[in-house]
Order: sequence, then C-alpha cells, then structure tokens
Amino acid sequence: MSTSEETATPYGKYAWPENLYEELYDTGILSFFVYVFGYIVHAARKHPDEFDGISVDSESHQVYKSQIPDEDNVLKRSFTPAEMKSIVQANISILSKEFSDFRGDNLTEIYKWLDYLTTQSEESKLERPFTIEEYDDKFQSE
Repeated sequence: MSTSEETATPYGKYAWPENLYEELYDTGILSFFVYVFGYIVHAARKHPDEFDGISVDSESHQVYKSQIPDEDNVLKRSFTPAEMKSIVQANISILSKEFSDFRGDNLTEIYKWLDYLTTQSEESKLERPFTIEEYDDKFQSE
C-alpha cells in the first residue's frame, strides 16, 4: 500500500492510505474477518462437544479459546487471524457442512484473506494488532 503522509499518534506513526480505494479495500477485508468469525461462533455454539479450539459455556453461550483455561485472562475471548485460520482448519468438516462458504474456492479465499491479515499483523510489529472478540449480547437466543 502506498501512503501520502504520516501522522503521529499515541501509538506511533500512522501512514494514511494514498486514496479512498485503498482505505476501503482494507476496511472490506476487516469486514470479511468479522463475517468469518460469526460463522465460526455459530458453528461452535451449534456443535459445542465436537468443535476444536473454541469452548462454549453451556449457560451463557459465551465462546472462548479452549487452550486458555484462566477465567481472568483477557485474551481468552480474543482471536487473531492466524488463530481463526487454525480453528477453521481444525473444524473444516463441521464448517463445510454448515456453510457453503467453507468449501471449494470460497475456502481458498477465506484462507487467502486470513493469511493476508496475518501478514499485515506481523508487519505492523505490534502485539495482536488485529483481533476480534466475542462479546455478550443480552438479546441473543443461542
């Protein structure tokens, strides 16, 4: 991505995109990240005993990473693109049965964009710059 100027922020310098297209492109990819996470959460809630990498609380239906048992750990409900890709890979049979987006060329695109976001994360030199977190929705039925 080419940039036109940098602005100092409390977190370092921010390089502004050269044009609106580039800014919208990255915004679209992040939107995609949210949709994939929604599919993963839905499948984990529907198949709590079979789903690897994510656990579902039977009472609250909260989703959290299985490998982080500490209840007070703030990262247990926060997922990076690389973590999402490994969850997709571990649960591809469930996801592909539930959603056509996890088959064929669509699956190839999911991996491509998760890899892209992982690369962007690594290049930023920041700790966990791209994450998505499951939240409590008091109106959710599942």
